[in-house]
Amino acid sequence: MAKVGMGAVYTKTSDGKDLRRLLREEERGHLMTAYYDEHHKRLEQMVDEAIEAHKASLIVDCHSFPSIPLPCDQNQEVPRPDFCIGTDAYHTPPALVDMLLGAIRKEGFTVKVNKPYAGTMVPMNRYRRDARVQSVMIEVNRKLYLHEGAGEKTKGFEQTRCLVAGLLHLMQQ
Repeated sequence: MAKVGMGAVYTKTSDGKDLRRLLREEERGHLMTAYYDEHHKRLEQMVDEAIEAHKASLIVDCHSFPSIPLPCDQNQEVPRPDFCIGTDAYHTPPALVDMLLGAIRKEGFTVKVNKPYAGTMVPMNRYRRDARVQSVMIEVNRKLYLHEGAGEKTKGFEQTRCLVAGLLHLMQQ
């Protein structure tokens, strides 16, 4: 996403328009230090604490996505699934993926793995080095719970919220 101006510090909108003036290097550095670095330092700390307490850590990276691809999206396929499960070959156990796929399909929703988005978040100090750190991304198609143009909840909001809560509960077991 950095290639299209939507990396750690956004410079472009989803349709490629300038979001803001070009930042000076020290301005960008301040944003990186204050927000990006601080967020990742806290994530690393939480993973360390989980491993200390439980001998493992599971990161669930949750997002939503629009029903129509954004101009910046690499994957422009339509229709889009109701859910997307993002994985990492090292940090996402196949059994976890299978469990999520089964639970989502059981509720009558469509789901794809790594489409339209791929990957999941893992702290860099443990990336591909520590199998105790597991991670999965759950992306929810906004059409399930939102009038996308108006930004208002639909009748499907509560069902979607319950399903995601149920998925989180399943992963705790």
